[in-house]
Amino acid sequence: DVTLVGTADSPGILSSEAQNWFGSIVNVGAAIGGVSAGAVASKLGRKGAIMFAGLPYALGWLFIALPAYLHSLYPPIPNSVIVALLLVGRALSGAGLGISSGITSIYISEISTPEYRGFLGTCFQITITMGLLFVYSLGLAFDHYAWLATIAIALSASLVVFSLWITESPRALLIQNRPEMARRSLQWLRGGPDV
Repeated sequence: DVTLVGTADSPGILSSEAQNWFGSIVNVGAAIGGVSAGAVASKLGRKGAIMFAGLPYALGWLFIALPAYLHSLYPPIPNSVIVALLLVGRALSGAGLGISSGITSIYISEISTPEYRGFLGTCFQITITMGLLFVYSLGLAFDHYAWLATIAIALSASLVVFSLWITESPRALLIQNRPEMARRSLQWLRGGPDV
């Protein structure tokens, strides 16, 4: 069994320094993802960028889960490989966080009417907080981090799948010189033909 953080009786894989990196490297990934969000949105559109954000999330959580699954199949894996997988996983999940946070804010501002824009932006922030509470609760319910990481992979994949049903931002479609698609998107968002 791969124990990340040890106790006095049983040392874990992560040294004190590696624990610090594990806790903080997600912010480095988020900063890189946040800075790249605009370029991703310009290339893929808002909907495509939201879907794309699920990829680094899922890959990151896969890298985090991988040591536990590989350890049970092919022991022993060197600790340095496990630590590298964990740190890369945290950085990738941070990149997904940065991309999705930046793109979601852009998407909300482009699809909402002025009277609902602030409310929807607030809902986005509340949803993030509720998601953190949900993940912390799952951490209490499951006795191994690999289970939590596996659930996070499924949630990341659901971001991609459920994004299939959202419409592209009318503004993004206009930027792509697709005015008819933009009109249809706006009609769908406003619930009628009068746009």
